[in-house]
Amino acid sequence: MSISYFRPRRPGPELRIEDAVVAQLDALFGERVCHWWLGASVPIGAGRPDFVAVSYEQRLSALANIQTNGLLLAYLRGVREARLKTIVSRLGQPCRNIERELSALRDIDAVWEREPGIYSISPSWRGVLRGIVAIEAKVGDWKRAVQQAARNRIFANKSYVALPCKTAERVATSPMFQELGIGIISVDEGGSAKIISMATPQATRVWLYYFRLASLVAQESPKQQWPTLSQSTMPANNFLASTL
Repeated sequence: MSISYFRPRRPGPELRIEDAVVAQLDALFGERVCHWWLGASVPIGAGRPDFVAVSYEQRLSALANIQTNGLLLAYLRGVREARLKTIVSRLGQPCRNIERELSALRDIDAVWEREPGIYSISPSWRGVLRGIVAIEAKVGDWKRAVQQAARNRIFANKSYVALPCKTAERVATSPMFQELGIGIISVDEGGSAKIISMATPQATRVWLYYFRLASLVAQESPKQQWPTLSQSTMPANNFLASTL
């Protein structure tokens, strides 16, 4: 599993919660039936979630060397097919740029050209991300964590808050979680993490965020991994090596 950190870790009690979630990601969200990527403070949606865990198909790695912001794939995912002229008009980008990206995406079988000038997304790429899980970690102010987790639902298939065990058990019966579809991860003093309330799964709502994440995962998954606590003051986008 590759883990990418997008800004320096902030010293504080949340680090214990974060490390517990990182160390037990597979146990929390299932066996490795596919590939996992974990990003911390990922700039996606309306903020920077503490964690975004993405399970993805191996074919996604082919996207690593293609310059894309996800907009073209998102547009094609939302329509059955489209002519080049229509794509250029809808995306508001120069035709030559669209043609260049379409050509690159065709080379990796992400896009098909059914007829000359008529394009569609490949069926195998329609679900290249198998799941997106967002997690917010908090020691205090659990209501703020819930607000952040609710915001994350605009792009995540499941959204969780990770809380200390006593807090998690105390607030688990709050109707707020069920109403918003937010799940709860409980972390005890020994660093053991478990899900005590499942998040309500939902389908992808914004394809642009979906394929921006896909591009990000493809680019970052071969890179280095989660920094240790002693490296928490390193600058953002400095990916540090460790293996879970």
